Amino acid sequence: MDVILDSNIYRDDILLRSKYFDLLNDYLIKTNSSIVLPQIVLDETKELYLRALQQRQSKIRTNINELNLALIDKTIHNSPPTIDINLEVEKYELYIKRRLNIKKEKVIPINNDFLPEIIKRCIKRQKPAGEKYEARDTLIWLTIKQYCENTHQKQVTLISKNHSDFAGSDKKTLERSLIAECDLLQIRINYFQSVEEFIAAHATEISFINEDWLAENLDFEVLKTDVFDSLNNSNKKTVYSYFTQKTKNKQLIFKPLLIQPYDDDFFIYEMIDNSIIVNAIIKAELKIEFKYIPEDSCKTIEHFNCYSQNKDQIITIEYLYVALHIIITVKNRKTFKQELSSLQIIN
Repeated sequence: MDVILDSNIYRDDILLRSKYFDLLNDYLIKTNSSIVLPQIVLDETKELYLRALQQRQSKIRTNINELNLALIDKTIHNSPPTIDINLEVEKYELYIKRRLNIKKEKVIPINNDFLPEIIKRCIKRQKPAGEKYEARDTLIWLTIKQYCENTHQKQVTLISKNHSDFAGSDKKTLERSLIAECDLLQIRINYFQSVEEFIAAHATEISFINEDWLAENLDFEVLKTDVFDSLNNSNKKTVYSYFTQKTKNKQLIFKPLLIQPYDDDFFIYEMIDNSIIVNAIIKAELKIEFKYIPEDSCKTIEHFNCYSQNKDQIITIEYLYVALHIIITVKNRKTFKQELSSLQIIN
């Protein structure tokens, strides 16, 4: 069964580094399936990558200029790197196709004959047309339907985070009117919000991997280190945002103190090389120390001196509830590799 990824899936992991894409490739090999890439999705994904490069390049220029302004010795001033962004975008297209083994014939060109149908559906707000992205979503939908009609299986899978336009009220299955369209054509289009959900639906049951095995083989110290690193780096803004909304104070620092798991779930996928991937979702309570200063107390003090000089500093303990997505690679019934895939605050 071939799979279509919407541009929002590429956007969330622009270089497709997640282990889930390895699992997806494994599924495609096992089932003799392919990634199908509508031209509209490819064009939009390339544009997202171009903008991401432009934003990073602009940030680098700003940082280098600020660094140069602080350097007395002009002979050590730096220049921003020269990057041919258009060339990098073309390289990116090749990278996507190699990463997901996308064949030339699986890139589906835009069908201009769809234009009258797109206009009609947009005017009538007929799904997947809605308040946002109505023309592009409709074009994607018509492209997928036409492709599915021409496949031997008469079945494909769409993976898109855009549940408001493609999914029903449960956000997990295709919207009813879209299912009715498929029924008329005697085709089936499956819907998933993420590659992770798709992989979970095609997981394998392995008898020896159970809750007891997970408890015994999960390296808790490694998990604790990974979680604390995540909080202090990639999830730092999320923690700040959570606490500033709660206290209305922006001047704060925090330190993770303790992690206490209280629930877990997992699914298993058997790879073509006989290794096993365990995707564990562990819910845990995090104990975090927050130090903050009421806004009025910091107005006359430079930010980096604020905590050492201000006597109005407040220290509080907060408990955050998080979902930890952990990927464990198993070989010979033992953990070969463990990595924290993502951390989500669920308070």
